[in-house]
Amino acid sequence: MSDLLTQYKEYYKVRKERYEDNPNYPNTYQTENAMYEAMNSCAELGEFKEKLGNLNEQNAVNLTIDEYTMRKKYFDELGEPVRVLAANRILEKCKSLSTTQEVITVAQEEENKNSIEISMDESVRYFISDEWKYMDDIEIYSNAEVPSSYKSSMQRRVETAVNRIKESKNHLEKNNRDWDPNWSYHPEENLNPHHFRLVPYSKQHLEEKLEQYKRII
Repeated sequence: MSDLLTQYKEYYKVRKERYEDNPNYPNTYQTENAMYEAMNSCAELGEFKEKLGNLNEQNAVNLTIDEYTMRKKYFDELGEPVRVLAANRILEKCKSLSTTQEVITVAQEEENKNSIEISMDESVRYFISDEWKYMDDIEIYSNAEVPSSYKSSMQRRVETAVNRIKESKNHLEKNNRDWDPNWSYHPEENLNPHHFRLVPYSKQHLEEKLEQYKRII
């Protein structure tokens, strides 16, 4: 047996052992083991091409299935209904894929699509990071007990905050509709579990602010 053939056999042995007994990679191990057995059965290196067949292509598909199965499990457990969409679609499409290039193309397309979906979904958090302050300003200046000579100044500050809220809503919708023409701003989506778990306020407080926002808009 040539030294090169021996080295190749050792190489494929190490590859399949990398996934052996790993519950996260059952499909990958199946094809890695099949490739090792194909190589290990060769008396000459030239036999490997025929014995390999399309196992290397199927291995790329299987690796993708295993890795996106892990992603799906993670995002499902975390309660991320939008971030899991790419994994769901890729896993479904992998059922009909048979080449490495097909896998690469599908994964790139779906990841790019999901990146936009995530950006659109998480835009509602702008309500917490920016507009909340403006609503606090409105509440503070509307209820401020000041001499009558300062009341007009307080009212101007209220009007400024109201205008900023309206402008920020229009700006956000305009920008996001460049990516999704049907997108609309719905800050009440911050009550959805995957957003609300990041909100540093009680549900009651958030609901009160949302009602205040509706009155302003």
